[in-house]
Order: sequence, then structure tokens, then C-alpha cells
Amino acid sequence: MSKIIKEHQYEEGLQESKRWLEKKYVGISSFTEWKNFNLNDIHISKNGKGSCFYQKPNERVKSKGKRIRIGLRGCDLFSTYLRKLPYLSPIGGIPIPRYLGYRHSLIHELTHFIQFLQKRTFSEVETTKNELEYLIETEPFYEHQLITYEEKKRQELEYKQYRGVK
Repeated sequence: MSKIIKEHQYEEGLQESKRWLEKKYVGISSFTEWKNFNLNDIHISKNGKGSCFYQKPNERVKSKGKRIRIGLRGCDLFSTYLRKLPYLSPIGGIPIPRYLGYRHSLIHELTHFIQFLQKRTFSEVETTKNELEYLIETEPFYEHQLITYEEKKRQELEYKQYRGVK
């Protein structure tokens, strides 16, 4: 799996992710903050693992004044929250190229941004659903690696028993 993202791909990935979400959320492009959102509003950490959306970026030290933080080391594995959705990633995740993982992180965090702009409750179900739809639509090759909610629940229980956690 490629761990290299070329400089031009950061902007291309952002624009592709925004276009995909604009098709899904009709009217979102009328928000000035959405229209003006660009790469300068994202802190990209080449050593970090986690990604995050900040409602108040200037009040958080980790945000570095940016609206979204993307940890590129966390982009090498596609993994979903345990939510009741038709398909999820297996417990260990699915190895993917870093650029695809970067776009997935953007879909997730930009969905939180949309929820914020529309003054809606933040939902991990919605962000995970969007990530899965995006994966299946843009990279159908990975669909056969997804599992059911029940199977992921079983895997997590088995893992807890293996680790001796109650």
C-alpha cells in the first residue's frame, strides 16, 4: 500500500470530497463558510494518527487554529465505528492506500462540518455511513472485505475474551 501523498493530491482530495458531499447534501454549497473552506483550514499531521473536527478551532491547542486535523498515519487503515449499519470494517480494519484513507478522513470530518453548519446533532452513524457509501462508490473493490454489524460485534467480543477484558 502506498504511503505517499503527492502535494497536489491534498487539494485534489479535498475538492473531490467536497464535491461528493455537495451531491449528497443539496444546498450545502450555499453556506459561505463551506464555500470558503480550503486546505488552509486543515492541519495535516504526517506523524499523527487521529483526525478531528473542531467547532471552535481557536479554543483548542491541538487544532492549531484549523477547523479539521488529519493524522496521516491513521489513514493507512479503513476502520469504522461499531454502529448498526448494513456493512462495517472488520475489527482489524482494512489496509488501504494512504491517499484513499486521507479522502475517507475528509469525508468523515467534513460530514461533521456539515452537521455543524446545519446546526444538527453530531452523529457518528451519519459520518460512518458516508464513509462506507464513498468507499463502495469510488473503490468497489473493497466491498467484499466489509462485514455485517453482527459479525463485527462477534469479533469484538471474541477479542475482549482473548484479551481477558470483561
